[in-house]
Amino acid sequence: MIFRILEDQLAQKSKESKEVDRRFMQLALTLGRRGQGRTWPNPAVGAVVVKDGVIIGRGWTQPGGRPHAEPVALARAGEAARGATLYVTLEPCSHFGRSPPCADAVIAAGIARVVSAVEDPNPEVAGQGHAKLRAAGITVDIGLGADEAARDHAGHFRRVRDKRPHVILKLAVSSDDKIGAAGRKPFAITGEAAKARVRDTELQVWQNVEQSYLNLGEAEERIGAAQKAVESAEENYQLARGRFDAGVANIIELTDAQLALTQAQSDQAQALSDYRIGIARLERALGRR
Repeated sequence: MIFRILEDQLAQKSKESKEVDRRFMQLALTLGRRGQGRTWPNPAVGAVVVKDGVIIGRGWTQPGGRPHAEPVALARAGEAARGATLYVTLEPCSHFGRSPPCADAVIAAGIARVVSAVEDPNPEVAGQGHAKLRAAGITVDIGLGADEAARDHAGHFRRVRDKRPHVILKLAVSSDDKIGAAGRKPFAITGEAAKARVRDTELQVWQNVEQSYLNLGEAEERIGAAQKAVESAEENYQLARGRFDAGVANIIELTDAQLALTQAQSDQAQALSDYRIGIARLERALGRR
């Protein structure tokens, strides 16, 4: 009886753990989509750093492909990343390109576990990133959210595997290459499978629109919070400056206040940039560009 209770408890904990992993991977996928269409030649990756159930860092591939998602998320997490879990939508790179390997950054940050959605088919990576992490003693789980990640990274996969762009063409023609009946009369050509695919595509478009609105709302909140942080940091800096001029504070206190102000201003600039990007993405999703 006792063993049965323990088994049930372990099963429940395992179920809860999987659900937690699924939620955080879903967030990483959502973050990664923020960069879609703007990160060439790199894939649009999303990353989330979590410790004790709390998100301590988020990141996505920035415009132009650099910096990558992992270093952005790790930088935001800072020293708190040590012992944390990293959720990432694509295998961390293991080679030197225009930036150092993300796998090295993950190892240096002290991450204890990596949950990776899918292996990168790029021959320069192709499992080597995961292997490098495991060699460093990091637990690596692969496959959570793989189907969604494969769809999100379809352009990258197609470019790497087939050396060509990933293009979707919607074209309804009959077996004799006609698009309608004689006399310009409409005629049903596609079957239910094609109609279902069209509906799914339309749904995805509107989901992108909805996500764009949500991202804008989040960006607006960040702008407000960043403005308050800048005002507070400016006030603290002026106080520290006054104390330093009066000989009450040392240079370390003044420098710390100045660094805090610089960081707050940087966060504010990032929030404004994210908002402008969100506007552009919404306009594209609505077909205005």
